[in-house]
Amino acid sequence: LNNSAAQPRLSMRRLEHLYYKHDSVVAKAAAVTPQKGDRADNRQAFINDLAMTVYRFGDDQIKTRAMLCHIYYHSLHDRFFEARDMLLMSHLQDSVHSISNVPIQILFNRVMAQLGLSAFRNGLIQEAHQCFDELCQNNRLKELLAQGLNMRYQADRSQEQERAEKRRQTPYHMHLNYDLIESCHLVGAVLIEIPRMVANQYDTKRRVGSKALKRVFDTSDRNPLAGPPETTRDVIFAGAKALEKGNWQQCEEHILGLSVWQHLGSEQVVDNVKKMLRQRIQEESLRTFLFAYSAYYEALSQDQLCEMFQLDRTAVNSLVSKLIISDELFASWDQPTRSIVMHKKEKSKLHHLSLQFSDVISKFVESNEKSWDAKYGGYGFRDQNKGQGGQGGGKWGQ
Repeated sequence: LNNSAAQPRLSMRRLEHLYYKHDSVVAKAAAVTPQKGDRADNRQAFINDLAMTVYRFGDDQIKTRAMLCHIYYHSLHDRFFEARDMLLMSHLQDSVHSISNVPIQILFNRVMAQLGLSAFRNGLIQEAHQCFDELCQNNRLKELLAQGLNMRYQADRSQEQERAEKRRQTPYHMHLNYDLIESCHLVGAVLIEIPRMVANQYDTKRRVGSKALKRVFDTSDRNPLAGPPETTRDVIFAGAKALEKGNWQQCEEHILGLSVWQHLGSEQVVDNVKKMLRQRIQEESLRTFLFAYSAYYEALSQDQLCEMFQLDRTAVNSLVSKLIISDELFASWDQPTRSIVMHKKEKSKLHHLSLQFSDVISKFVESNEKSWDAKYGGYGFRDQNKGQGGQGGGKWGQ
């Protein structure tokens, strides 16, 4: 077409029908019947040509949609770094919340979910957790992906609003697996947060970074009769409790036993992800073990740690050295004996409780002094407040 006004609209319409399909699925379908409007061979170049046409002739709104579809396509094929760079260069993550176009916001949420899955399949747990965190923190994932209506707010919606929301729903053949996204997010949160929680177990101000994981912990703590895990959340919580004790075999049994991993992709992809998760569980179990029990040891043998967590010497050496350099573990290497010598600088539970008690007492004394000064004077708080308020008077105002 030579019409520069119609060309981007037609390319965008074509791109919207193609971006969510995996190349392998299209190739299998092309072996049975011809794929009109699509290409089975060199499909990536075909998608890139459609997107470049929109970038060249389209307006701002249609360019935004084309960019999101392009990022989704790269994420679907596990080209995470290429998709991430496109997202960062477009600055859509900064401006999408100010856009009043609801379909674009839904498409952005779908892109972030697929980008998180791509990072997870590539073994980038931290990046996947960042992608999923905003989507999963308020328990509104289905609504954000337009894969279902929130029935709690049904009474507050008018009939016109409800019809508009139903028209915006994503078609079923384009749905993302809700359980898979939630499982990836919770497993990533467990691998990131559990070692941190154990390292700061006596800190009263510690916070769980993931709201979804905190919600799972709070729900389980309120249940006095905890039976065997049944749902996906229960299984991941049981794995988190095992990881908290440094029991990597039980944690691996719970997490890798989930059937939801079969939806990640082909058998090779699933095997690679399980292998990656097994490695990460072993490493995080070692970190958790050192945080929890290093205070009870004078020294630990590297060979013993390798045997306990089934890691090679290079992995144990690298992990322990990083903990020592970052001052998370107060120890040093004894190279001739290949052992870790503990320095016994970690604060004990009694030490932490004493510090907390000292803080409470100091706040209590200060509160009493301010109350006494407000009534009888003598401590100078009243004059100090006047001086700071700019009203003069007292020794600070003179």
